[in-house]
Amino acid sequence: MASTSIRMPIRSIINRQTMKLRIANVFAVICSAMLAVQCVGVDPLPPRVNYPDIDEDGETGGNVEFVEAPDDPSDDLTGSWNYAALKSMGHPRLFMSQADFEDLKTKVSEGRTENIFLYRIHNAIISRADELLAKPDDISETLDASGRRLLPMSKKTLDGIWHHSYAYRMSGDRKYLAAAKKILANVCGFSYWTNKENPHYLDVAEMTLAVAIAYDWLYYDLTLEERTKAHQCIRDFAFDTYKSNGFQKDNATASTSNWNQVCFCGLGCAAIALYEKDKQRCFDLLERLIPSNKRALEHIYKPNGVYPEGYTYWSYGTGMQTVLLTALEHAFGTTNGLEDVEGFMKTGEYMLFMNGPAGQVFSYSDCTADGECGKVAMWYFAAKQNDLSLLANEVRLFNKLSKYPGDQFSRILPVIPAMTKNVTLGDLSQTMPAKEIFVSNNEDEPLHLMMIHTGWKFNADDKYIGFKGGSPSYSHGHMDVGSFVYDAFGQRWSHDLGMETYTTMESNLGITDAWSLKSDSPRWTVFRLGNKGHSTLLINGAGQNVAGRGVITAFEDSATPKGATMDLTSIYSAEAKSVSRQIRLYGNELIITDVIETLPDKAADVQWRMLTPANVFLEQSLKRERMVSGGKTLYLRADASDSNISPVYTTWNASGEYSWEKSNKGMTVAGYTCTIPKGRKVTLTTKLTPNE
Repeated sequence: MASTSIRMPIRSIINRQTMKLRIANVFAVICSAMLAVQCVGVDPLPPRVNYPDIDEDGETGGNVEFVEAPDDPSDDLTGSWNYAALKSMGHPRLFMSQADFEDLKTKVSEGRTENIFLYRIHNAIISRADELLAKPDDISETLDASGRRLLPMSKKTLDGIWHHSYAYRMSGDRKYLAAAKKILANVCGFSYWTNKENPHYLDVAEMTLAVAIAYDWLYYDLTLEERTKAHQCIRDFAFDTYKSNGFQKDNATASTSNWNQVCFCGLGCAAIALYEKDKQRCFDLLERLIPSNKRALEHIYKPNGVYPEGYTYWSYGTGMQTVLLTALEHAFGTTNGLEDVEGFMKTGEYMLFMNGPAGQVFSYSDCTADGECGKVAMWYFAAKQNDLSLLANEVRLFNKLSKYPGDQFSRILPVIPAMTKNVTLGDLSQTMPAKEIFVSNNEDEPLHLMMIHTGWKFNADDKYIGFKGGSPSYSHGHMDVGSFVYDAFGQRWSHDLGMETYTTMESNLGITDAWSLKSDSPRWTVFRLGNKGHSTLLINGAGQNVAGRGVITAFEDSATPKGATMDLTSIYSAEAKSVSRQIRLYGNELIITDVIETLPDKAADVQWRMLTPANVFLEQSLKRERMVSGGKTLYLRADASDSNISPVYTTWNASGEYSWEKSNKGMTVAGYTCTIPKGRKVTLTTKLTPNE
């Protein structure tokens, strides 16, 4: 029977000198396997077999029978997925079959112009594999600077194993196989895949995904010992530990952040790869996945696809989510409704608008803010919706850099051919978006925001605005409610710095305080996280109300103006009776209108702050600030509806109070101050214009 078969012929290469030893080992495995399948409840993992190692080039020579561990002899389980179908799929089964790889080889062969962009992606994957061959990453069981995470090593492992495995399957060159096997042996020798005393489960998830890919894509090229060890590590470090982590729940205590997406991606893919060897564990995981992951998707994307954690975490969470969905659909022919969650298929359009024309992104929340980068998940949405305009930024960046514009998440790049196998990726440079504004203002949505793109040529004529609402209390949140970014004339004028380094914060504030979202948390004293470090209001020197929420109450999508109005009252409830901000674009001028009504017994000392990379010159006598960047000039002018209130132009240092904070070199906080007496309602109108 298939479930107890332990030998099947495949092409393999060994030295003749090792043949006698190999036969003896095979005979031992046969005896052990026959005994195992006769026992009730026996662990399906076979005993270890010490095969001779291949050499550094992956070569040994000769032919040998392939030795396979016995399948789990228990009956197939009945549930939400067709588990019995997995056994007949063989390997590879994650994302692509052997037939898919053969078809891909044809698609990316030299001279096939109908899939020229797929050909370029293929070459980018091979190039990355070659880079890692020439200079392998140093991967060791070493935690990061805070002593909490093994994640940097997990990332390197996934990057190396997936790129080498892809390169081997596509080329047959055993140098890639040898490199992947070396990484696999290394990480399967670790004592654990995270900090045992203080687990950080993302570490486990990414390591599990990497080892599962090696197990599946290299299945018939791995020795029995290698496959057995991979299975044991996944079982002990992942399958038997995940239930103690909150990411997997589907109730009020569950994680509804990127953790749910990343962790279920890694473990879900492993369950698909290992099912017939470990049925109950894989069944439990894949059944748990549906309600928990669905709840997270509803919380994150519903109804308009906006990702509250921002650009970087969209790349991470949504990237891993689309990897998981690609694996599920290939294995089972369905995602059991996960991709149909309201808002999920809209998130590609949201991310399309997150790139500004000046080479920067809308970098709210904990964003790396290192400029724009390629986003693998966009290929999933473009293929699913047959809308190649969603790839406008991906194609533009690829053409600009002459290589895949990867960021820290480009380790999942080899999944793109699987995501796009049903579409043609030829000349994509002429497919451009048509919309100019994206607004998310649903009443129940956690994050309200507006983004304007006046054009998609990404030149000096295109203008861009990102306007953020929401709450500081969301995962990875900042006190950035009411803040905005602004690109015009080829330059960024109003910017967001993004995240402070996690390990630095944790080392100096302590892990608990670094991540506490309480109103009195030391987290908010960090410049990049508090409202002093964002283009928004500071009233009476106080931070924003972490329980408050900025909501869009109106927006305009005409030729001119375009913009939105946001109610910020609950954000500043301790300092003012009501606060609103309106941002409108009139041709070349951006006008920000702030309406502040003070409390009957409390005045409001207002700081109007705009973080900018421009050089700022105070011109108080001319009642303006002059900002110069890239040879362009923009003027900031302010006016109060009460003639007794005169804005005083000033600048502030864009630096924090702690010596360990990032220096934010080249940044300045421009703006002005004014005092609004108690019991008054005043409108502050601020204009950013190129006109003197």
